[in-house]
Formats: sequence, C-alpha cells, structure tokens
Amino acid sequence: MEQALQTQVVDQIKKPFKEDASIYNKPDEGLAEEQKILSKIQIFRRQWEGKNQKLRKEADDNNKVYFAKYINLDRFDKDLEPIQVPKLFLNLETNIPVVTRKAPEPIVDVYPNTKKNVRIAKLIAQDLRSSWQMSEDDDGLEMQPKQEENMRNLYIQKVMIYKYYFDPILKRMCVKVVPLEKLILPIDAPSVYEAPAIIELVADSLGKLKQKFPEKAEELMKEFGNVSDSTVVNYLEYWENDQVCWSYKDILLGVEQNPNWNWKYRDGLTGKKRQDANHFKRPQKPYVIDTDIRRNTGLIAETSLVEISKSSVKALDRRKNEVDKNVRLANGKLVVAGGALTQEAASQIDLDKNQIIYLDDAKSTDGVFQVVTGRSVDNAAFTDSADTNAVLDGITGATATLRGERQATETKAGREILRDSSLGRLEPLFRLNERVAQKIFNARVQLLAVYGFEDSPVYSDSSEENADLQYLNRNVFKNRKFVVTVKDGSTTPVDKKSEQAQAWDEVQAGVLSTLDYHKIMEKDDPEGLALRAFQQMNAPQELYADMGNEDNYNTEAVKHIMGIIYRQMDPMQLYETSDVDMFKAHLKTHADYFANKEVYEGITVWKDIAGLEVQQELQDHVRAETDLLEQMVKQNMAQLEQMKAMGAPIDPAVVDQMIGSPEQTAPMQPQAVPGSQPPVDASVPQPQMSA
Repeated sequence: MEQALQTQVVDQIKKPFKEDASIYNKPDEGLAEEQKILSKIQIFRRQWEGKNQKLRKEADDNNKVYFAKYINLDRFDKDLEPIQVPKLFLNLETNIPVVTRKAPEPIVDVYPNTKKNVRIAKLIAQDLRSSWQMSEDDDGLEMQPKQEENMRNLYIQKVMIYKYYFDPILKRMCVKVVPLEKLILPIDAPSVYEAPAIIELVADSLGKLKQKFPEKAEELMKEFGNVSDSTVVNYLEYWENDQVCWSYKDILLGVEQNPNWNWKYRDGLTGKKRQDANHFKRPQKPYVIDTDIRRNTGLIAETSLVEISKSSVKALDRRKNEVDKNVRLANGKLVVAGGALTQEAASQIDLDKNQIIYLDDAKSTDGVFQVVTGRSVDNAAFTDSADTNAVLDGITGATATLRGERQATETKAGREILRDSSLGRLEPLFRLNERVAQKIFNARVQLLAVYGFEDSPVYSDSSEENADLQYLNRNVFKNRKFVVTVKDGSTTPVDKKSEQAQAWDEVQAGVLSTLDYHKIMEKDDPEGLALRAFQQMNAPQELYADMGNEDNYNTEAVKHIMGIIYRQMDPMQLYETSDVDMFKAHLKTHADYFANKEVYEGITVWKDIAGLEVQQELQDHVRAETDLLEQMVKQNMAQLEQMKAMGAPIDPAVVDQMIGSPEQTAPMQPQAVPGSQPPVDASVPQPQMSA
C-alpha cells in the first residue's frame, strides 16, 4: 500500500500536468484566495513543463555520451562488447579540478568608508573566505565539492543551479546543488530575479509534512488514509521574489513571505522601518543559476561542450570499432571442414568462436584446416582517429599539457606557452565560477542581515577595541552599505614554479620583501626566516650571539651555509683567515653539515634541501675553500722550510698557526644526497694537515 502510494505520488509529480479545466473557466474574481494561488501554480507549471521535459531528455542523452554508455548493446554480439572511448569523460574530468581548485577571493567595500567600518568589512570578507572552504561540520559551506558536481551538471544539463537557505536547527547558512530534473524553470527568463516563478520538487516524510503545515494535517490524512508517517511525499515548492508557496495536488499547504528578507525590522530607538535592514535591494528567489555558452538571454545555455562533441565522440567510437573488427579479421579465421571434424570437436579448439568458420556441409577433407586472413588496417583510420582526438581536445580545452602528458621534444618555455593556452581556453569557466561565487557571497551577507550568525564567530584579534566585532550580526548593517564582489582572476590557477621563479626575480630587483618571498615559497615559519635573513645582513652578531665557543659550530661556516641556501651570498665568497686551525674548524662545520647534522637551529638539513642547484653551489663552495686551505698550507710549509734553511728560530705556536695543530683533524668528505650529484668530486685533493 505504502509503496503504491509513493509510486503514485512520484508519478503525479513527474507526469505532464493536466490542469482542472473548471478552475480556468471561472473568472478570477470569483475564486477563493487559495484557489487563486493554486491556479497560478498550475498555469505556470502547464506553461513550462513541456520545455523542461525537453531539457531533461537532452540532459539524459548527454549523460550517456559523457559516461560512454550511449551505444545500445542489444545491437551487438554479446561476446563482442562494443568499444566506447570515454574521451569526453577524460577531458572534462581533467578540466573540473583545474577550474575548481582555487577558492574565489571576496572583496568587501563599505560606505561610509570610516576606520571602524573598514574593520567590519574586513571581518565580513574573512567570514566569506573561510565559510567557502570550511566543511559543513565546521559550519562552513564546503563549496569545492559542490562546484565539482555543478561543473558536471553544466556539461550535461547546460546549467549549474545552487539553492541557499538558512537552517533554523543548525543556525547557519546552507548551500545545496539542485539537479535540473528537480525544477521547472522559465528557461527564457533573463535572470532568476526576472523569472516570474521557479518550482522545485521537494520531498518530506508525511509526518514532517504534517508538522510543517499543521493547519493542513487533516486534509493530508484524508488524502493519504492510514499510511505510515514515514511515507515519503513529493510536493511542489513555488517561489516568487516576494513569497513562497507549497502545494500537493489540489491542496495548498502553505504560503509565507520570502523568509530571506527583513520585512518588519525596525530601529530600536525610533521604531521606524530601517532602510538598511537588508543587503539586497529587493527580495529574491533563493537560487543561483548560471551557465557558460549563452548567445541570447535565458537561464539555460543553448548548448554544452558535451552536445557540441557528440558527433565527434560517436565518430571516434565508430572508427575504434571498425579498427577492432579489422584487426580481428587480420588475425585470420580458421576454416574447418565438416567432413573431417565434428562441430563439437571444432568447438574445443582454443580460439574465440568468432575466429572459427565451420563448414557443416563439407564432405572433402582437403584443406581441413585453412586460415583465411583479412586485409590490414589502413593507416588512414588511425590518422582520422588522431584528427578527431585533436578536435575534441580543442573543443574541451583539455590539451595533453593540461592532462599532465609530456612530449619528448618539448621545452620548458614551450610547455608554459601550451599551458597558458589551455588555461585561456578555460577562462570562460573561471569567470563563470567567479560570477556564481559573487552571487553566493552576496546571498550570505543578506542572510547575515536577516538572521545574524551569532553562533558563528569570526576569528580576529582579542584587543578591547575589536572585542565587539568578533561576532557578525544584523547590527553591522545599521547605517552602513556593503558592496561585495570577487577579485577578477582569483580562481585562475597559477603555475607554482613560474610564480616562485618570478618572486625570486622580484626579490633581486628589490620590489618584493623576503617575508613575502618565503610565503610564496610556502616555507614553514616565513616570519622567522625573514627575520634571520635581515639579521644576517644587518646584525650578524645578534644572529650568532650564542655561537663561538668550543662547543658550537664555526660561526662563519654557518653564515656561509645560510647565505647560499637563502640565495643571499655568492658561493665563491670564501672564508678569509690566516689561522689554519680556524680554517680547519670552518671546514669541519661544513663537513658536519654534509653529514646531516644540525649545525644551527632553523637551517635546512642537507638531506632536505630542495633543488640540485643549491646543493651544487654548496658543494662548489666547499671545494673552493678546500683548495684554498691546501694552497695556504703548502705556501706556509714552503715558508717554514725557507726559515729553517736560514737558521731562523721558529716558535712552535707560529708553526701551529701556519700549518695547524696536530690534534686538529682533517675535514670530512660530504655525504651524497640521494638523487643528487656526489657532494665532493673524488678528483678534488684533500689537504694533508699533519704537523
């Protein structure tokens, strides 16, 4: 009984509407108020149901092509499943994460532009930014997966549809994706606001429906009889800008003013209706509907990438199946003479049954087994397939570069050009997502004006002057007007390596701070790194104040390592000292660093250095200093030999200073890092520093 009823309800919603002619024959003045509203809903539904059904059929066909399920398998041999290349799925699913990866950047301007008002505007922008990315469990909108879902809807249904609302239980704004089949739209309307109405098919249990509309509980019980309250009921939600209505068949369940508008909010002091109690200029339907390929005005695009690509996809699949068939023919067929072998015995031959031709009426055993081969596949078939693939890549914008495929002969510069070209083809989708984001951001601000989000704090500093601004509520709209937009191009992805390389050039040119550079490089503790870099350049005695005793590493060696890693020192700037023992200690610190020891807190350990260029510069630096020390020791030893030949007295302390004390050990060889060149070439001689 319940199942039958549910089926009935679904059918009632999905079947083309058949209006009650008696309602339309009566003059409007003679209708009761409820009958007028029902009549309006019925007329609207009758007017647009046919066009919406056509859209749903087109969407269903597009869906089959998108997921490579359009071929009727009944027309094929069950043992030879047709080939359906998921080309569109591959290309468009490549585009989706590219288009939805970056969150839009909200910009909130406020009038009048006072210091306090600017502070409030920044808090609102912060709320918009964080709510977009935060999960629903954390009271966020979690928009990124919804964007991905709606991108597929855009490709298949030619439109993306969001609905926003305030959840009174969760006490927060919610956003959901609405599929086209759940709506009846006036598709020719230029905008959601200008649409006369929108109907959405919604569902609730019978029990919840009676709770939501208690005045209609008795009528519902008569309609449904003794069915369980858990029975799912599909009914209509009819939206105009000013009001919303709910109906089931000929029962008008309820009517209320647009709940997302402050209708009676008044000033607490004067009692006058406030003109600034809303963010929107006028009430609006709670839908964000937009599309990409649109020539004329209308809510639905004239076509989609899937529709445009249909013929090419089918041509590609036809060619694939023809090639497959020809390949199987080229492999040959085994002809078996019936006079020599029974069909049962022939069936035992280890070949696909489609590769065996059994001549049942053959009496002769001559040529009992013959292999008949077909022609080889013409190269034109493969050329045609390649051309079709190229056409589809061009239509969808998903080039090989965007898919991450690399060509053997491509250069870095050429690859960047191809990537920029691919992103340019997707630019309309980036702009579309930014338009949608702007509408959702403004909707959130409107809901803030209506409901306040007292239970949703905006995290800010805890100073006294800002303590009252830690929670956004409707009071922030008093005597203020906010303008919410989205930063142009904020959703367009940026190539990380190119961005980082450009950032370093800007640091060298003096137009970008070291702090900003470390942030772009996504370094841990960018503030600390920037401070230490500043200290190194301007006050090294502060940076290395805790170093210099016998238990610490050589200060100058640490400065060299940091300077090379953070690109603030020429690798060929060598250690300057005439004290051989100090030079040995310097190189010993280098050696310890190459052995993956932490020579100073905050310096990247040798094995964790990113980039072979930096590693090579450090290695070259140590080689050069090793050569310099070796040269110094040789020169000093020659000088000592000369002094000895002249019979001059030689102070042992001077000897130690010139060639090093016996207890000072030679520096260690740097350890190779996996994936890098050996730290020190074996051909580089190491100094012999024995007394």
